[in-house]
Amino acid sequence: MSSRVVYFNGQFVPEAEARVSIFDSALMYGDMAFEVTRTYNRRPFKLREHLDRLYGSLKLLEIDCGLSIDEMERITLETLERNQSTESSDMDWQIMHDVSRGPLDVYRTAFPDSRDCSGELSPEAATGDPRIGLGGQESGGFVVGLPQCRVV
Repeated sequence: MSSRVVYFNGQFVPEAEARVSIFDSALMYGDMAFEVTRTYNRRPFKLREHLDRLYGSLKLLEIDCGLSIDEMERITLETLERNQSTESSDMDWQIMHDVSRGPLDVYRTAFPDSRDCSGELSPEAATGDPRIGLGGQESGGFVVGLPQCRVV
């Protein structure tokens, strides 16, 4: 089986390279929006409705993640597809979208190439336990990450 990848700052990278900055507004103030979607038979369940809810939250928080909802949907499906071969064919996934404002303004000089938000999308291998979670953000871009099973 191949290694899992994440979509980070416009490219796919190994999931081990996805990191969230200690200066990210999500960590410093809980300033973020998230949404979780489950797959059944390896297909996302009501993905568009979940993304509509995420984008509603982002609008309320006045966070622009830099992606249209159509782009987010496409990246979500591509990330899921790229990672299907990393788990057995009967594995379903939990897809987690996390989007923050990115590094706080006072720390932006440490991130000269950063975007205005950071985020993560992580389909995770579903084990039947709804408490599974995965981190994987880094300041300065949108991240689409993949499964790391752990019970929180």
